Amino acid sequence: MADRPSPEVQQAQTPPGSRSASGTVGTVGRNGSRLSLALLGYVLGVVVLINLAPFDFTWPIAGGVPLKESPFDVLGNLLIFVPAGFLFRLTRGRGGWPAALDVLVLALAASTLIEAVQALEPYRTSSVLEAVAEGAGAWFGALLFDELSRRLNLIPGTMGRLVLEPPLMGLVYLLVPLLWLSSLGAGSGFDRPLITILLGLCGGSLLADVYRYQLGPAGVLSSAGLAGTAASWYLVGAVPGSALHPWQTLAGAAAVAGFAWLRCRRPVVVGERRFEIAALRRVIPLFTGYLVLIALWPMPSSPIGAWHGATGTGFPELSDITLEVTRLIEFCAAVTVAGYILAELRGREELPFSATAPRLLLAVGVLVGVLELVRGFHPEHSASLLRWALAVAAAGLGGLIYNLQRAHVRNLARSRASS
Repeated sequence: MADRPSPEVQQAQTPPGSRSASGTVGTVGRNGSRLSLALLGYVLGVVVLINLAPFDFTWPIAGGVPLKESPFDVLGNLLIFVPAGFLFRLTRGRGGWPAALDVLVLALAASTLIEAVQALEPYRTSSVLEAVAEGAGAWFGALLFDELSRRLNLIPGTMGRLVLEPPLMGLVYLLVPLLWLSSLGAGSGFDRPLITILLGLCGGSLLADVYRYQLGPAGVLSSAGLAGTAASWYLVGAVPGSALHPWQTLAGAAAVAGFAWLRCRRPVVVGERRFEIAALRRVIPLFTGYLVLIALWPMPSSPIGAWHGATGTGFPELSDITLEVTRLIEFCAAVTVAGYILAELRGREELPFSATAPRLLLAVGVLVGVLELVRGFHPEHSASLLRWALAVAAAGLGGLIYNLQRAHVRNLARSRASS
């Protein structure tokens, strides 16, 4: 069938038999809490890193908190917190605590704390409007999830809110913080934003495949609606860092929308039960190109010289330290996504994370090691042992998030089947 659910969900929809309903619900709660801690913690961690880089703290000489802020900065801060509110509601369940209003309260508390710490950095400013915008963004994200969940549960022939939770959609969510970092790491150059568009095409391709096999056959979205969704998804990720290149960002949104529209109109392969693997293989070339480019950016403008490396970060002297730190975080976030992709490619083997982690870390260690070795010949960079170690750890986090996502979806579906 064209609208066949993924194997994870198909298996999860089979009643567990000997497991009681209360036991299933308890398992759902435990897996949901673990997924919340990993996925939401990752997203919020990226938000904190973005707001506090380069972590140069000092006690402020002058007091006071500004009440004015540029509209673009306010919009950027609002959009950054939309995924946090959405994912909080996603991992906590439709009717459980906290409700959307509680998300607003929690987000305001978190954003106020971030702005207070930000006041200790001499090159940053804190703003009451930014804190309010961040809280409002999280609230909007929570309301968006509740509305989508309600509509999906009312449409016959769909899996309800489970459509929002399979591992393939988890990858779409993980790409959003990476879009933030990629747009912020673009700097003032004209061509670096083009790399961000590669990420957008990855997300557009994934959304198109979810549409072709699930949302489209069930009548949830039209092809034009899918294109608009892909463009909106890209803008949520790219706008916060696009102050220096707004036209490239708009062009990227148009490219992602057009790409998703073209991809979603391709015919469905009848009987393709594992469409997730095919979807991943279609984005791997795009994502690999992106990973190589950010590792070696900017492209060498002078002849390649002798190899050089460092045990620390390997940042060049007299550089924009905030930009360099942001690009380091971007690289680690990209390898987190790579770890998630590699774990999902092996998801059909049904192995626990403890069994798959060694091979995952070895594969990523070799890949990142090769990139660092090549980076050592770059005239403007040097290979970094610390960068390699951080990237390998990030890949492990990506694999862990995938396994928690898979376990949560299975147990949530079992809970629905037994109720």
